[in-house]
Amino acid sequence: MSIKGEERKQSILQLLHENGRVESASLVKYFNVSFETIRRDLEELEGIGKLKRMYGGAMRISEEEVELPHLVRETTHVEEKARIGERAAQLVQPGDVIFIDEGTTPVRMIPYLLDLKSLTIVTSSFPTVSLLMDYSNQQRFLGKIIFLGGEVSSQHARVVGSLSEQWMEQLYVDKAFVSIDGFDLKLGITSFGADKATLTRKVIQHAKVTIVMADASKINVQAHYRIAELDKIHYMVCDKFPPAEWVSELEAPGVIWLCSDNGRTREDIS
Repeated sequence: MSIKGEERKQSILQLLHENGRVESASLVKYFNVSFETIRRDLEELEGIGKLKRMYGGAMRISEEEVELPHLVRETTHVEEKARIGERAAQLVQPGDVIFIDEGTTPVRMIPYLLDLKSLTIVTSSFPTVSLLMDYSNQQRFLGKIIFLGGEVSSQHARVVGSLSEQWMEQLYVDKAFVSIDGFDLKLGITSFGADKATLTRKVIQHAKVTIVMADASKINVQAHYRIAELDKIHYMVCDKFPPAEWVSELEAPGVIWLCSDNGRTREDIS
C-alpha cells in the first residue's frame, strides 16, 4: 500500500472516531477516489479489527458492540427514522391492535396514526406511551393505550424482564412493529440487549404479522442476542433497498422489503 493509501486509511479512522460511522459514498467524494478503492480500504481496516463494515459504509467497533443509550440514539438518522415511521404506519388499519416496540424508530409512527379509529396500542416504551398520552389529552388520539409493566431501564427508556414477558403472555396483537440492532441473512434479527431480545421474541410469537423497522445502518450487523429468524418476519421497512445479492435470499423466508424513500417494494429493484 502506498503512503497515500495509508494516510487515507488513517483519515478514515479519524472520521470514524469523530462521527461513529462513515458512508462509502461520502468517502468517495471526500478522497476523490473510486468506490472500489474505498471498499478495499474498509475491508483491510476491518481485517485488522479497526472497524465493522455495514451496508453502505462502516462503524466503530465500540459502537457496534454495545447498545447506545436512548438519548444518543434519538439524535442519529433522524430523517431516515421519520420516513420509516411514516411508511410503517401505512400498514395499520382502523380497529387494529398493534404493538409498538421501544426504540427511536417505532415511536416515529405515532403522528401518522392519529386519524385511524378504534386503535389499541400496546407498548413497552416510555417515550411512546408519553407521546400517546399527550395526544390523548389533546383529543387527537382516541384509541386505547396499554403499557406493559416490568423492570424499568432508565438508560433505554423501556420496561423489560420477566414481568414484562408475563404481561405480554396475556396479550395478542394483529401487528407488531419491532426495533432491532442487527439484520443478517444467517442470524436473522438481533439485539444488543438480552432482556430486550427476549421480550421482542415473545411479542413476535403473539403477533399475526411482524414488521421490522430499521434504518440501513442495521443491515449486515450481527448483535449479540437473536430475536428471531427471518421466516418469522413479514415486512422489513427500511430507508434503503437491500443489498442486491440479498434479493433472492429474502424470497425463501418470505420477507417483503419496503423502502421508505418512495414506498416501493424490493420487487421494484429490477
